[in-house]
Amino acid sequence: MYRVWVVRHVRAELRSALEVAEQLWQRAESSQDPVLLQLAHHALGETLFHRGRLQLAREHHVVALSLDDPKQPMWAVRDR
Repeated sequence: MYRVWVVRHVRAELRSALEVAEQLWQRAESSQDPVLLQLAHHALGETLFHRGRLQLAREHHVVALSLDDPKQPMWAVRDR
């Protein structure tokens, strides 16, 4: 699902990207998977930033950074 968000975000389909990011966040919340939570907060932060919702974007970025695990970099995640 993260890859779907990336495609929508890169295409600047921000409404659709936000919907996907919210779905990703719901999935992450229900699973409590820390890597998925980090990805979801990153996706929400980036999308909200580009939509001009800067304070909310910052809040999601702060959470994403707090979940960072140097042993498992976010860029190395596959199929989430």
